[in-house]
Amino acid sequence: MKRSNKTQTFLCALTISMLSMQAVAQITFEELFKFKRATPLDVKQTEDLGYCITGYTMYAGFGNFDMFLMRLDDTSGVKWVKRYYNAAAFTHGDWAYTLCEAPDSGFVVGGHIAASGFNPGTSYAVIFKTDKNGNLAWEKELNVPNINISKIIPTMDKGYLAVGGYGSGWSFWVNTGGISLIKFDASGSIQWSYQYSDSSFTAGISSVMQLPDSSYIATGGAPGGMLLINLSSSGNVQWARSYGGSKLKPSGNDITRTTDGGYLITAQVDSIIGEGDFCVVKTDVSGNFQWTKVFGTSKKEEAPKINKTAEGNYILHGESYGVPGAWEAILGIKIDDTGKMLWAKGYRGGIHSESVSKDVTKDGGLIMASQYYNSDTFYLVKTDINGISGCTDTSITISDTSLTFISTIPTITKQAGPKDTLIGLTVSNITATRIILCYKNQPAVIPNANFSGDSVMCIGSCMNFTDLSINNPSSWKWKFTGASISTFNGKTPPAVCYNTSGNYTVSLTVSNANGSDSITKTIKVLSVPAVAMTGNTTICSGNTTRLKASGGTSYKWNTGATTDSITITPSVTKKYFVTVSNGICADNDSVLVTVNPSSFLMAAKDTVICNGKTITLTASGATSYQWNTGEITNAITVTPSATTTYTISAKNKGCNDTAIVVVTVGAINILINGEANICSGKSTTLTASGGNNYLWSTGETANSIQVSPATKTTFSVTSSTASCTDTAYFTVNVQATVLPVISYSPDTMITSDGDSVQLETGSYPSLLWSPALGLSCTNCNNPVAKPSKTTTYCVQITYTNVCAETSCRTVYVDIPCGEIFIPTAFSPNNDGVNEIECVLGNCIATLHFSIYDRWGNKVFETTDPQTCWDGTYKGKLMNSSAFIYYMEATLTSGEKITKKGNISLIR
Repeated sequence: MKRSNKTQTFLCALTISMLSMQAVAQITFEELFKFKRATPLDVKQTEDLGYCITGYTMYAGFGNFDMFLMRLDDTSGVKWVKRYYNAAAFTHGDWAYTLCEAPDSGFVVGGHIAASGFNPGTSYAVIFKTDKNGNLAWEKELNVPNINISKIIPTMDKGYLAVGGYGSGWSFWVNTGGISLIKFDASGSIQWSYQYSDSSFTAGISSVMQLPDSSYIATGGAPGGMLLINLSSSGNVQWARSYGGSKLKPSGNDITRTTDGGYLITAQVDSIIGEGDFCVVKTDVSGNFQWTKVFGTSKKEEAPKINKTAEGNYILHGESYGVPGAWEAILGIKIDDTGKMLWAKGYRGGIHSESVSKDVTKDGGLIMASQYYNSDTFYLVKTDINGISGCTDTSITISDTSLTFISTIPTITKQAGPKDTLIGLTVSNITATRIILCYKNQPAVIPNANFSGDSVMCIGSCMNFTDLSINNPSSWKWKFTGASISTFNGKTPPAVCYNTSGNYTVSLTVSNANGSDSITKTIKVLSVPAVAMTGNTTICSGNTTRLKASGGTSYKWNTGATTDSITITPSVTKKYFVTVSNGICADNDSVLVTVNPSSFLMAAKDTVICNGKTITLTASGATSYQWNTGEITNAITVTPSATTTYTISAKNKGCNDTAIVVVTVGAINILINGEANICSGKSTTLTASGGNNYLWSTGETANSIQVSPATKTTFSVTSSTASCTDTAYFTVNVQATVLPVISYSPDTMITSDGDSVQLETGSYPSLLWSPALGLSCTNCNNPVAKPSKTTTYCVQITYTNVCAETSCRTVYVDIPCGEIFIPTAFSPNNDGVNEIECVLGNCIATLHFSIYDRWGNKVFETTDPQTCWDGTYKGKLMNSSAFIYYMEATLTSGEKITKKGNISLIR
């Protein structure tokens, strides 16, 4: 059994000492401690492996709360119990919420005490220091009423940082406003004190920890969610983040730092898995949201706290109503740094979730305390590293799920906090009874080192090593020879890379409180094959080339081929990759095959010239040229007497191309296209073709013009190509039209009782009325209109197949409104008769119609006169019954009508 040096850190003063410890057995137990209304609110393991517990007691009688401090030895035996109270208060209201061990083995305690005299409900925050036997060393009170010290931590300058909040009793466990941070020196004097807020709320801080750079990270509640603040060592705000979501309660219970420098924060959420759950929120080092895990049973879980373990995992503590066989029990959950749940345990419960206190012990176990079912007793449980006490542990089924919160950046400012004053606490002894429920002294087990990883790898590669050690190691030390990293402390090292061939060793030493073990393995790093490639890398499009690789025993191309050579016909310039392997290691190489175009020659376009004229034909895009006329320049001048075809051959970058130019000799022929017949007031587009330039009789020079003649007009256009000229003519005919006029006989206002009106237009050869509804005919000159409602009638007069005119007039119909009728019974039984209940009536402009059952529940409501009730409520058919309706309506005339009465639903 090996001996190992362990680094010890005092809980308050951060003094470091080195102790040589033998491998020891892991002690686990479940015990009860009995004295009047004993309620623990904090528990810590001491440097001598004992325990210290603080909270409140009604030792002086019911309704009188006193602070207590209990000291246990390493076997959990009682060394002493003290109570502390303000004797000057008429009624004691003194609670201790938090403690830590001082460098001299004394303790620093924070809480609140009742105000002196008769001041019911008034309290003041208190912080005091004791020696190792519980006797007072110094004590301080804050001078603002109803402030409490709910958490205190040691600082690097040997002082203390306390979380103070407004209120009393249980209200401090989840803070949502009015919270201060108070910095004390080693003697208890305030160095600085601040409150933190933005324009809309005062930040509620529940937990705080100091970071290696001496700054602080704090969490707490904000309206609608959770808050994270980074503070300098002097309390100045460096940055802040707030997190919100539809299920997140105003909470931020506890915080710890992760191995990647980020943070894990516990919070309370509304029912997601059960009746109430808690969650863990992961952020990066700057507070940016990364992920959330929600944990819970079908019942209620609350008051989550978190501790980081020596092996880099995390313990969640809280209260659960979902532990089998218990009404309300302590809950412990262990997770890794990804939020994955490793185990969940339940322990004998208490009656207040806020009374659950906890600590991670130096042997990797847990120490937890809570008020027990009997109000004069509290419960203490010590587990091993796997959360097992060996007594009444209960494995509990915990469900987890992911959740996304929205992160924002609030503007947090600080304001001055409270000052301190002296008080006079009274100290007396308490007699406590220890009841052992279960006590086990488990044998010491030294961890057995082992890990996995490849034994052979290639130069330039990286490997991930996996720890396979057993027997609960709590620390890991890796050594890598010849690698990208030489050492790593932690369970899972990052990827390890090797850039030189050879044999190298990897060593792992694991340890826990009982001893250590080491293992060394050798890995072989091989060289990669030397890859060579040959082949023609410049070709013309449409041609083929062969690429060949060498240097290995197997080949894999990006084309999918597995031979050493490939034949390719690329259409564009392309890079080809090959992976060459010698059976273990592989290397890659690539070659760029440049594809030059086979079609690169740009020659003059086919053209037309007049007989006897000369033209120059030009080509480009190549380095050499050959015309069928014999010239070897890029340009030639020709004077063909007839239409002639000219051929040019060219070369460029090893590729050949040919082009043909046709020169047409002859006169030009100009044509005009357009609409020859238009209606008066309309326009048409005339387009000329067959020439290169144009001059219209209107003076315009574009090939297309738009004209709007009032009468029949002939237009001309002239075009010239070289010395060739041509003129074309186009006549546009104009058809005159007249807009028809519709008159009425007799009046335009009729009633819906059968009145009619004659629509008179005069005589036209071709016309069409619309709409047809209510008309005696649709293609006559003077139809009779008899509409049932106000209607606009239009008539279209057609003069030719391209010309027409349209006019419209409206016939107004006066419809009698009548009365609004609401049936008093209906029978929605699918017989097709009286299936729905409607509001019946004409001229309804606005409506509000609602129906209630006899218990006053609104079962139907509408503002649409066309919407009726089908006898259902929330998607279900209702039984036969009587209902009450209320109706308010406004008619088109402005008259308001109100009705109410009964409706019978008959099945």
